[in-house]
Amino acid sequence: MFKRKQRLNGIQINIQIKKNLGMLGMNLLSLTGLLLVFMLAAGFKAVPVLAAEASIVASGECGDEGDNVTWKLDSEGTLTISGSGAIECGENSGEDGEAWCNAGVPLKTIVIEEGVTYIPEYIFEEDVEEASLTRVEISSTVTIIGSGAFYGCKNLKEIVWSSGLQIIESYAFRECTSLTEVILPDGV
Repeated sequence: MFKRKQRLNGIQINIQIKKNLGMLGMNLLSLTGLLLVFMLAAGFKAVPVLAAEASIVASGECGDEGDNVTWKLDSEGTLTISGSGAIECGENSGEDGEAWCNAGVPLKTIVIEEGVTYIPEYIFEEDVEEASLTRVEISSTVTIIGSGAFYGCKNLKEIVWSSGLQIIESYAFRECTSLTEVILPDGV
């Protein structure tokens, strides 16, 4: 074993280096501790690592009057629909369905915000092979969910809705086989 004393800025540091099989070795834990002491003495500070915020990958209009209802899809698969009035399928639909279907991000969560009043027929009908939707949040201003609106969303497990809902049309949640419990708001 090799021992050496050295002074650094008036502080005596004892360094022990072990020889092992002709190679110079040092206890990794001691080296890490020593490095940490030097970093703190030099003024290095710990920086917290923040989770990346989801970015918007696509957005558009989907209202019965054009721009009265809008949508945005983020990189984590959350589709948020906001505005005032009814959602409408039609002009904004792509070749394979609504425009958000062509954004390349599977829908995991749908949030229908306050102000939206109607979810139309078969709007979120899901292809069996791309059953990614697991959660839907429906605001208190939605009064009607159209026929087959969530038809075939096989992985849909949770629906959060408020007391404003009045009508759920036929087949709205047909073949949503992961729904094990549905608690309807009063008046439906």
